[in-house]
Amino acid sequence: MLFQIKSLAQNVGINATGANPDNSAMLDISSTNKGLLIPRMTQAERDAIVSPAQGLMIFQTDGTSGFYYYQSTWKFVGSNLDYNSLINKPTNATTTTYGFMSSADKTKLDALATGTAIGQMLFWNGTAWVALPVGQAGQVLVYSSSNTPTWTTLALPRITSKAVSGITKSSAVSGGTINEFGETVIERGVCWSTSPAPTIALITKTSDGTGIGTFTSSITGLELSTVYYVRAYAKTYSGTYYGEEISFKTNSLDIGEAFQGGIVFYLLKPGNIGYDPEVTHGLIATLEDQGASSYWGCTGTNIAGTSMSIGTGAANTLAIVTACTDPLTPSNICYSLVYGGYDDWYLPSLDEFSHLCSNKAFVPNVSGNYWTSSQFDSNRAWGRSMSGCGAFYQSKNNQYKVRAIRAF
Repeated sequence: MLFQIKSLAQNVGINATGANPDNSAMLDISSTNKGLLIPRMTQAERDAIVSPAQGLMIFQTDGTSGFYYYQSTWKFVGSNLDYNSLINKPTNATTTTYGFMSSADKTKLDALATGTAIGQMLFWNGTAWVALPVGQAGQVLVYSSSNTPTWTTLALPRITSKAVSGITKSSAVSGGTINEFGETVIERGVCWSTSPAPTIALITKTSDGTGIGTFTSSITGLELSTVYYVRAYAKTYSGTYYGEEISFKTNSLDIGEAFQGGIVFYLLKPGNIGYDPEVTHGLIATLEDQGASSYWGCTGTNIAGTSMSIGTGAANTLAIVTACTDPLTPSNICYSLVYGGYDDWYLPSLDEFSHLCSNKAFVPNVSGNYWTSSQFDSNRAWGRSMSGCGAFYQSKNNQYKVRAIRAF
């Protein structure tokens, strides 16, 4: 193909048609099957150009290859730009769009006076630019339903994990309390694991409703005699928050099991004398009464130091038999008992007998009124009724039933 070069007084045209160059162009090149090939060079060759003119363009063949132009420094003409990456892309927004800055809005903003305080911001309310008051440290801007940004202090999430209770060989009960949340709680519950810091990414979790407040969670599917870590959680649209971590160990046996000469009727809990989170301890009752009608004994004698608490029955019994040698008193009957291969039985304290009564469905042959090893005063002692589990204190000369227990 023969190209024609046509030169006029002020410009040059290169084409195959003989058309005059456009008056606005110094050089007008037109073709339908060929392109313009500008100088090609390496980066080192580009950088060696002496005093490049502003706007000078080359094609770099190595490194980040492509077109470069000179504007105080060599700048790359990107080949992978998309619409969303453009800084000044056109929009359909107008100055009536709440919170949106169109090109016209920016022109107005640039014409405004400078601010009067550090942190001051302007907001277009659809009619005019409005100055927002300066926020305080720790505050965040919240876009309200009235289309107005407002500084506010979000309440820090407060989640408390509930102490673990009802521990068995395979289950436990926990939960939590959630309050002072600055956002909607869309799910709550507890999560647990045999490793610290469990999260809701695990399948070992519960889902116990939504919102703030107190909730209870049933933890199931546990292995016996195993340490677990549990914590409450609250899930929101922005993330998941956790309460403090609590560890507990599942039991090696359950209430109602036959064990070491009798029936387990109580397992020690935190706060009980002798509680050990690593080892299951509890109380065992004999399968039948040791006396149908016995007086407490030691009438008129004050047995110093007897207690009502769990874990004190053995010490109470020893104090009583030391002061009262009558072999027919409840304490002496239990203290001298050899039963189920064990000889460390004793008369339960008032609180120990309370749990025996609470779990009497697991303990055979309990009914009526029983003596405890807890003294009320020198002439009276505490007893426990199996009907309603109520406590009473009566004369030490009264006669009630006797049931021995032991600790493990």
